Amino acid sequence: MTILQRLREEMVKIGYLTIESQYVFPDVFSASSPNRSVPLAAFTHSPPSYRNAALAVIEAEKDTATELSGDYRALGAPLVFVIEGQQVTVWQIHPKGRPTVYRRVTLEQIGSLFSENHQVWSPRRIHNAKAFGLLNKSFQLDFVDVGLMPAIEGEIHGKLDRLLNETLAETVRLRVVRPGEAVDDRVVFRTVFRLLAAKVLQDRGHELAGSWNPADIDTVLNGISGYYKLPALPGENSSFKGTGFESAWVRLMSGINFRNISSDDLAFVYENTLITKETREHFGTHSTPRPMAEYVVNRLELWRNNLSKLKVYEPFAGAGVFMVAALRQLRDLLEIELPEVDRHGLHPVWLTRA
Repeated sequence: MTILQRLREEMVKIGYLTIESQYVFPDVFSASSPNRSVPLAAFTHSPPSYRNAALAVIEAEKDTATELSGDYRALGAPLVFVIEGQQVTVWQIHPKGRPTVYRRVTLEQIGSLFSENHQVWSPRRIHNAKAFGLLNKSFQLDFVDVGLMPAIEGEIHGKLDRLLNETLAETVRLRVVRPGEAVDDRVVFRTVFRLLAAKVLQDRGHELAGSWNPADIDTVLNGISGYYKLPALPGENSSFKGTGFESAWVRLMSGINFRNISSDDLAFVYENTLITKETREHFGTHSTPRPMAEYVVNRLELWRNNLSKLKVYEPFAGAGVFMVAALRQLRDLLEIELPEVDRHGLHPVWLTRA
C-alpha cells in the first residue's frame, strides 16, 4: 500500500465520502490563475469546491515543503498533508503569509494521528468551522483559519467579474448577432449567462457537457437551453457561429477554470456583473452587499430549528441575496452523507419569495 492509499484509507475511516484523486483547481491567488493539481483532496460533501475542501495531500522534497503547501491555499483545504520521504508534515494554511506546521509524524504514526483527531478532522466539524466559524465562535477550530475562505471568495469574485465584463464587452463590441441584426442587451445578458452555465458544467465534468461539442456554440446553447428548459433565444433556430457570442464563448473557455468554484458564486455574478449601472438607475434596483445579508441570516441561527419543518420567506425584491444566504446556510446544515441530488431537491421546500 502506498502512502497516498494509506492516507485515503484513513480519511475514509473518519467519514469522508467525497475524495478526489488528481483534483485540478485554479490558483486564484496568482495573477494568471494557473491550474494546479493535488494527488488527493477530501471534501466534506459533493460537489467539490473551495467551500467544502477539508484535507489535501501533496508530495514534496523536504526543503520545498513550506513553499509547495503555500501554493495550494487556493484549494480551500485548511490542512495540507505533505509527504516528505518517510515523514508526513501537516501544514495549517492561511490566507496570507507562509503556512505553519500543525503536526509532523512518521509513516508508522499516521494511523494514530487520525485516531487522535478523528472528531475534529471529521467532515461535519470542518464543514461547520468553515461555514459558521467566522460569525459564531462555538463552531471554530484552532486549525481552521476563518479568513481563508473569504480571501479565496474575494479573489474568485474579482476574476469572475473581470472575465464576464470582458466577455460582455467582446459581444457588445460587435453590436450584431448576424449581419444587419442589432443586438438587444437583454439577449446579450441571457445568452452570455447560458454560456457561463455551460462553462461551469464543462469545467466540472458534468455529464451534460458530454452532449455538446465545445467547438460548436450551437450545440452548447441548445444543450443548456434544453437542460434547464429555458425559453428559446431570438434566432436560436439559426446558427450562432461567426457571431459575437461565439467570440464570447471562446473567451470564456480560455478564462479561469471553474472546477473549484461554488455555485453560490454565480449569484455574485448576477448581482454585480449582469446588473449594470444603467439597469439599476432605470429599474431603481438596489443591492444588499452579500456579507451583510449573510450576517443578518446568521443572526437568525437557523441551525437551532428542525430543518424538516423549517421554511424561509424572503419579502424583498431583486436578485434574492437574502434567499441565497439562507439557502447556503440551510444547505450547510444538511447531513454530510446526503447525496447531491437529494441535497438539491430540498431547496424548494425551504425557500419562498413572499
